[in-house]
Amino acid sequence: FLGWSEGTTGHYEGRILSISGTTITTNTIKDMISGTDTGVNAVLVDTDKIVLLYKSTNKGTAAVVTISGTTVNTPGTPFEFEASSITSASDIAASALSSSSVLVSWRLSTAIKARILSIGVSTITAPTSAITINSTSATDKVTVGYVSASTAAVMYDVSGALKAVPVDVSGTTITGGAEVSIQSAACILPITGEGFVALNSSQLMAALCLASDNYPKGQVLTVNSSITASTAVSVSSNSAGSNGAFATTLVDSERVLYCYYRGGNLYGKVLKRA
Repeated sequence: FLGWSEGTTGHYEGRILSISGTTITTNTIKDMISGTDTGVNAVLVDTDKIVLLYKSTNKGTAAVVTISGTTVNTPGTPFEFEASSITSASDIAASALSSSSVLVSWRLSTAIKARILSIGVSTITAPTSAITINSTSATDKVTVGYVSASTAAVMYDVSGALKAVPVDVSGTTITGGAEVSIQSAACILPITGEGFVALNSSQLMAALCLASDNYPKGQVLTVNSSITASTAVSVSSNSAGSNGAFATTLVDSERVLYCYYRGGNLYGKVLKRA
């Protein structure tokens, strides 16, 4: 599934890409979210189901979209997970915990909130209320990483520096741990919330840029009841720009595909674990 905000209308559209060897075939485009809703995050929860997270009239909103073969169906009934006004769609991020559960996190003023969403066939509910992970310091983008069915991490911007909190998951109950500094220098997070990729049941790789050079970098975080961070490594010695246009995805247990935008072109590099 590939989704994007259409430049003329601002609608969120998507289509299925069929891949055979090195050949990609495109299928019919589906117009899914209209109006002024932009900056949508799409989270795969099953082979035939995704969850869209976005702001609608500035409220945090989610909807289920089912996939039938190569057809993207109309989103189900939207669910409002946050009734207060959210500044930007980049302040919302999520990660699937299972085929029926998603951890969503968002910034509300300077607070970082989180809650579990239960995913049905075409509907979404929230069994428990949102919790506050951090109440005082967040200033910008949020990203969420799944480590295991019981462990996740939330990373966010604090006046340019990066902070993260481990999140313990027990059924529909979540508990935030102690805040940890990931980068004290000014940083840039991906605009789409796709800043984490799980490497195994205890480690994530964070994608980021340091504002001092704008080089795309990767940094491994070990997550359990606390978080420890390795030294960030440059993916490229060329500036990726300051717009946060980069993302990662897991290829297999040893490799990560790191994509970034530079000079009007999209680049990709496969990273292999040492």
